[in-house]
Amino acid sequence: MAMGLGKKLRFRFEWLAMMAVQGLGSLLPVAFASAVGGTLAGLIGPKTGRQRVALRNLQRCFPEKEAAWHDATAKAMWQNQGRTIFEYACLEPFLEPKAGKAPRCEIYGLAHLQALAADGIAGLIFSAHYGNWELVTRSLKVAGVQPVHLVYRPANNPYLNNHIRHLQAQGGAQLIAKGAAGARELIKAMKQNSHVVMLVDQKMNDGLPVPFFGRDAMTAPALAQIAQRFDAPIVPVKVTRLRNEKGQFCAQLRVDVSPPFWVEKDGDKHTEIAKTMAKVNGIIEDWVKEDPAQWLWLHKRWPD
Repeated sequence: MAMGLGKKLRFRFEWLAMMAVQGLGSLLPVAFASAVGGTLAGLIGPKTGRQRVALRNLQRCFPEKEAAWHDATAKAMWQNQGRTIFEYACLEPFLEPKAGKAPRCEIYGLAHLQALAADGIAGLIFSAHYGNWELVTRSLKVAGVQPVHLVYRPANNPYLNNHIRHLQAQGGAQLIAKGAAGARELIKAMKQNSHVVMLVDQKMNDGLPVPFFGRDAMTAPALAQIAQRFDAPIVPVKVTRLRNEKGQFCAQLRVDVSPPFWVEKDGDKHTEIAKTMAKVNGIIEDWVKEDPAQWLWLHKRWPD
């Protein structure tokens, strides 16, 4: 279907705005660029319509907290998102700094990834929209875990989508779009012993109802299904944004790689998948509880 002129102009404007942000970020020192993004998002984000979604989700998951805490957490979430966007243009210094400079990101549990690479076993790495999740694939590249495919949801804006694909390719990942065609690519990648990365914390309308913060959330089962089919290890990888001495977010990150686990076989494939995704949701819930402002509360994760 041909794109209407109005939509085309809007998509072009969004793309130009992103390019402007990226260009500004590339010209500024990393710490300053990150701070600018955090400040701008912290001012603008709470005034948008998405703020209502964030507050509603926070109130549902942390009903014991006061309104002031919900507001402060939502504002800090916006600041983290702004930092993450402005850091897109300067991700290399986080893991691959110039000579004489320390990396802005440290990786813990690297041996778990290196063991997969050494054994030639195709692993399923999952993460969430937490901290700066864009560093997941780049940390795999640093660890020598290659090749890597990233399952992603294509952006509605085709110009932004092409840019996202370019950024991920720079990070060492080949992209697989969600959908029927993508599922076939995913199977092919696993058969070729490629590691696959999935962000599994978003709502899937036709997914499985799996507990998340005490309420059923429609959850994509693909991670467990693929792990079950290939008897593949599942590796949790969390990227956390660190805070400075004042308790504020900064341009320092930490990647934590947890030991792999496998689908527990009990003879009932449907039960195995449900139990595995419940474990995955539980791990992500624990991450979020550690620092709620790090997670992206802007999705309608639970059914009304």
